[in-house]
Amino acid sequence: MRVIATVIAVLSGLAVLAGYFLTPFIPALAAVQSQLLTAAMTLAGVAVLAGVFNLVSVHTEKCAATGRTAFTAPCLSSACS
Repeated sequence: MRVIATVIAVLSGLAVLAGYFLTPFIPALAAVQSQLLTAAMTLAGVAVLAGVFNLVSVHTEKCAATGRTAFTAPCLSSACS
């Protein structure tokens, strides 16, 4: 499974790179490059949202385990100031 993911990542990267340099010669690469970059930006946005959700959930679990409220936890209060 790792090999397949690596091959897909390498081919996608090469297609985007080729889109930068070979667009004057092969105009169809511009569309492929645009689609791949749009998909990458969407995936990155979803990854950031998942990371923020994970950070908040872990912080909430730690606060609940120590008996602190969300507003008196040192991490949250230092982040808000």
